[in-house]
Amino acid sequence: MGLYGGGGGGGGGSDDVIRQQNEQARKQYEYDKNVYDFQWEGSQANPQGQQWKSFNHAVEGFEIQQANDQQSRDYQNETARKNWEHGMSIQDYQWEQQNRAFDKSETQFGSTITANALALEQGLEREQLVLEEQFIDMAFQNKSLIQDLYEATGAAGFDKAAVMLGLEQTEGDLDYENVKKLTALKQGVDQSEFATAGKQLQMVDQRGRTDFSKQATIQDLYTKEAMNRFSEVGIDLNVKQAKSREQYDNDVLMRQYADSRAKAAYDTQQMYVESLQKAGQAQLSQSGRSQGKAIQMVFAELGRSQNYLVDTLIRGKSTADAQIRNNKINTLNVQAQAKLGKAKLDYSTLDNITKARMSIEEADRSLKIGEKKGDLDLDQIRSQVVDAVENTDIDVDNIARNLKQSQKKAGFDTRKIDWDVTNFGSRFEHNQHVLKASLDSAVKSSAIQRKDLALSKYGADLEAEARRMLLPQEAPRPDAPLAIPVPIYQDPLSPEKPPEPIEGALMQQSSGSSFAQVGGAVLGGAVAGIGAGSAVAGMHAAGAIGAGWATPVGIAVGLGTMLFG
Repeated sequence: MGLYGGGGGGGGGSDDVIRQQNEQARKQYEYDKNVYDFQWEGSQANPQGQQWKSFNHAVEGFEIQQANDQQSRDYQNETARKNWEHGMSIQDYQWEQQNRAFDKSETQFGSTITANALALEQGLEREQLVLEEQFIDMAFQNKSLIQDLYEATGAAGFDKAAVMLGLEQTEGDLDYENVKKLTALKQGVDQSEFATAGKQLQMVDQRGRTDFSKQATIQDLYTKEAMNRFSEVGIDLNVKQAKSREQYDNDVLMRQYADSRAKAAYDTQQMYVESLQKAGQAQLSQSGRSQGKAIQMVFAELGRSQNYLVDTLIRGKSTADAQIRNNKINTLNVQAQAKLGKAKLDYSTLDNITKARMSIEEADRSLKIGEKKGDLDLDQIRSQVVDAVENTDIDVDNIARNLKQSQKKAGFDTRKIDWDVTNFGSRFEHNQHVLKASLDSAVKSSAIQRKDLALSKYGADLEAEARRMLLPQEAPRPDAPLAIPVPIYQDPLSPEKPPEPIEGALMQQSSGSSFAQVGGAVLGGAVAGIGAGSAVAGMHAAGAIGAGWATPVGIAVGLGTMLFG
């Protein structure tokens, strides 16, 4: 007779249902009691339940926050005090610097006034010396004028004799130039013949060097193109090797995954058989609650083992897929690099052909320019010979004309010497008047300069007075900083225990239940277990959390359905 059982009627099926309901009510009460103890066991002084631990953690965090706030206020108050003291120190330093600057300004003002007075005195003395030097210089200039007049009259006679001697020298030099020009003409004609032969030989040598340069350019182009073809073949070989290596690696990975899947299926079947054997032994050897616990442990172990196998299969498949993708990416990179390498080779081929063509064209152009330049040089040599003959004729005619001109110039120079002597006497008299006027002007200029020095000294004194600093005044002192106010805190609310669970409080008595209804409930539980097992497998495949929500029996049945379905 169960907890809520009635009299003797109802049959054996109703008694089983009642016993099952009583067992479920007892287990629900035990579970609620465990949850209650988990949350509220112990006290604040001896916390073992989760609520007391959470409350103590909140209290500790509140105390830490108060300590941190106190440290922050102390730091801010200390910082404000140091900033205020630093500001006072800066103000004292600035006040001291202003006083030092004012003292220095006064010292500079006195020194400037003294220096201005000394500068005025020195300027007046220098002006007096300048005036005296002008008097002395003019006296020497007058003496020099008299000496020049004496020397000019004496040198005039010597100049006339020199003119006649110069005429004789000119006649000899012109005769020498005439013979020299004719000899140079003959030597120039001989040198032009040698220059013509040398230029023709140089043109022949240039043609040979041009042909050699063109052949060397063509040979270099052939060599570079052969190297590019070798490089292109090597690139194709690298691409083929990359594709073969990718296919081989992918085949190895798929075989390894297939082997692991087959082994997992076999291990799952083996564990399922072993669990059934253990469950059968438990049913034979035990009874009652011990038998149920033993069967539950067997299926729980089966669920954990199958869960591990499924997780291993999923991770192996993910690893294989990632490795296959990586192999594909490596092959694509090799193909991209091969395309880039071939593009570079094609560009190199075009560049080599273009450079070779440009080099050949440049060689032909240089040869044409060299031949034209050689022809111009030969024409220039012939023109130089003709020009030399014409220039020699012109030089000979010019020598004859210079001889006549030198003779006329000698007669003109003698008359000019006499005229210069007359003019020198007139200039001597004029210079005497100029020296007298210069002395008068120097005296007047010295007087004006003395007045300017006195005015400059007065202006410098005014400027020094304008640059004097005003008497400094100290700025007002700043107020001391205020302390940061202490905030108001509210202690965490202490938790209160709820009522303890009561056995059978949530149970409802059912009567008239049949064995068919119980069988239907058991069948529905099995189907739910299979669905839960499938959901767990889906969660593992998607990387979800919460697989522990399903019962071990449901996990075992669901995994068996997933692997063998």
